[in-house]
Amino acid sequence: MTRFSLPIKDLSIYDPQNIKSDIFTTVYLGSYESNSSAENAGSHCGVDISTRNYPDGITEIYAITDGEVVKAKEGTTGFGNHIVIKHENVSDPDNPVQKITIFSCYNHLSKINVKENQKVIAGEIIGLSGSSGTSTSPHLHFQIDNEKADWHPFWPFSTQEATAAGLNFFEAVCQGLGQAKAKECTINPLVYIQNQLDGNAHLSLNKISSLNKIETDSVAEKKLVATAGTLDSVVEEKKVETEVDKNVDKLAVKEELKEKVEEARVEEKKEEEGIIKKITFPDVLSSHSNYEAIFWLVGKGSVKGYLDGTFRPEKTVTRAELLKMVMELYKVSLVETKEAMIFQDVKSNDWFAPYVYTAAQKSWSNGYAGGLFKPHNEVTRAEGFKIIFKVADIAVPKNVRIVSAQDVPANHWSAPYIEIAFEKKLLDFKDNQFLPNAKLTRGELAEILYRLSK
Repeated sequence: MTRFSLPIKDLSIYDPQNIKSDIFTTVYLGSYESNSSAENAGSHCGVDISTRNYPDGITEIYAITDGEVVKAKEGTTGFGNHIVIKHENVSDPDNPVQKITIFSCYNHLSKINVKENQKVIAGEIIGLSGSSGTSTSPHLHFQIDNEKADWHPFWPFSTQEATAAGLNFFEAVCQGLGQAKAKECTINPLVYIQNQLDGNAHLSLNKISSLNKIETDSVAEKKLVATAGTLDSVVEEKKVETEVDKNVDKLAVKEELKEKVEEARVEEKKEEEGIIKKITFPDVLSSHSNYEAIFWLVGKGSVKGYLDGTFRPEKTVTRAELLKMVMELYKVSLVETKEAMIFQDVKSNDWFAPYVYTAAQKSWSNGYAGGLFKPHNEVTRAEGFKIIFKVADIAVPKNVRIVSAQDVPANHWSAPYIEIAFEKKLLDFKDNQFLPNAKLTRGELAEILYRLSK
């Protein structure tokens, strides 16, 4: 029976119906649109798995099953440092009895431990995760191509095709350009592996390091094995048909492995309130007024950058985006989405539906006349503060007699919220002007939430 391993140890279950967006930041056939976590919303060929909770955003990456490395390439753009492994005679996801060839792809690595034409086995450490290439935060872009793909890692459209459609790369993915090709040439990677794993497969697999293998011509003659998940496990010599070199210093190998694991173990997780500065955005320099707030919010996992490496702090926020960013930050338990939604422009399968439904149930955000929510409308400053204070459970008086803002009368509906914003100094209000109808930007939202956390 073919053995399988997850690409990252102890990875959470990938459930397309209940995506853990803090772990799986971009889903299979998903969109880069901020806060979208629905499959079939775009043409993203793989699954982006966040590794920011590991020390320095780095963790070991494992081969999913036996195979041969057909590509081990370093790069500073696109997929960055990446590995492609060819796996023959594995089960067809649509017909398990039939055998096919697949290509597993591991992208944006910080280190590659294997070479092209090298044989690897299930659970073998092939590299370390990172943020190389076009990447805004530490993660593994994991993808599985089938034999219909003309190259690996496959991508469903070219720059020329995107340009011809009047789209940049980001927009092309978000609008699902080439989605049909993506479906034809790739496989839902984590769903496929989970279907191959038996109940204890991911626990029983041995953890093999490419750096500590005995190099022989026979795959059967490989190696010293450290049992996965056990720090105190000894290095055992595998049973082989041919004799393995008796002079291998097993004790030295064992100590080296244990030291590496112990080093990883003693590395503490980043402080919960820390600012992630290893991530860089070309449009958010240290001189930017929202610099610390943006990296704090990115570190919290409530927002991320775009595929082109930018954060776009001046980009406005929509009503749907605001709800998710704020509700994710405050870890709000979402109300189950109902088939019969209360807003005509919010479908039950929309990525933002649970957030809209929860906000409506809790009276945090109301709709418009005609049963509309207008999820894609840009949020004004006044609207934004109201929603933020409600989700954060900030006490706000019903009325105020005096407003610090020079451009907001005391009888304006937003006056109580605006006065609290001034009291807490949640933004730098130039000349005491609040600008209630100005559109809230991503940078401003980060600043508000950052200051509110203090």
